[in-house]
Amino acid sequence: MHRLVAGTCRMDLELTPQSPWMVRGEVRGQNPEVIHPLQYGPHTNDGPTYPPVLPASSIKGVLRSTAEYILRSIHADRSENSRPLADVPFVQDKKREAKGSKQSRPNQAPEHDHLQGLARGQIADSELLEWNAANGNPINTDTLAPQRRYPLLSAATQLFGATVHAGLLTLDDAMTPSATTLRTHVALSRFTGGVGQGPFTERVVLPEGSLHTTLTVTNFALWQLALLGLVFREISRGYVSFGSGTRKGQGRMQLKVREMRFSYPAKVYPAERVGIVSAQAHHPLATDVPDSVRSIEAPLDILHDAPALETPTPHWREQGTVQRIVPDSLCETFFAEVVQSAWGPWVQAMRKE
Repeated sequence: MHRLVAGTCRMDLELTPQSPWMVRGEVRGQNPEVIHPLQYGPHTNDGPTYPPVLPASSIKGVLRSTAEYILRSIHADRSENSRPLADVPFVQDKKREAKGSKQSRPNQAPEHDHLQGLARGQIADSELLEWNAANGNPINTDTLAPQRRYPLLSAATQLFGATVHAGLLTLDDAMTPSATTLRTHVALSRFTGGVGQGPFTERVVLPEGSLHTTLTVTNFALWQLALLGLVFREISRGYVSFGSGTRKGQGRMQLKVREMRFSYPAKVYPAERVGIVSAQAHHPLATDVPDSVRSIEAPLDILHDAPALETPTPHWREQGTVQRIVPDSLCETFFAEVVQSAWGPWVQAMRKE
């Protein structure tokens, strides 16, 4: 999937905190009992002097966990013999007793014993190659080559990645100049109902101002953008929070997409289209793209009749590409259309697998 770029989608995201938040950093200074937020630069004795940061890893973790929750919800009774829509969160324990004995399988690699006899839906994508070898290659080894394995991975791994596949989504860190304040809490004893441990002191970031980050999806499918739109909605509704202390009401944020910029190689973008098209459906390397994506998304032309869709003059670095910009005013319309046109049919196709 990464051998050729058929299109990129870049989103400018704005996160507006609705409550104090913090991603824990190092404990330093004259008072080591105070936990400071993660920041760019060293902590000083008088507290942080550098901007607090919401790292890209934390943002991506929230996006992925929420996306997997949605993917599991749309097909809860999916067969274990099918590839999972959401990746299995925990790898199999190598110390687990496998069926049979090593003596009865002299040609079986001992390090793969813990995967023998498991169904595809019971193993993580990172274990796919070992699982295939342990079970007598139920999947043709040529199909598991790096340039062919993308359709065999879970939907979540296709977008966010795993050890066997670099994800299509990347993010930047988000910083804020907001002030911080001290907050104290205790741990309750489950036996007495009183104070069990503490008090603990944290320096949290006040809900002032906004954080900005950039999300980029390379070689995107339209159903993947629709899934991200559903994730953004869950965040804005307060169902998902960022950082630590989320069970204490910390980390709630409103998420808004300020702009979406699409870029396609001119040789890939269909000449008869004027709107947003799927990069995967028009990807010239057929082995990289699932058949369901091509059949569903190839005819789609999202926002083809939107008068405000911008087509800027390419920068000299963008010569030979087709650019499309979805402004702030059309982002909600874009997500609504792509959910209806791409997400719905894709979900129905997955239920038939």
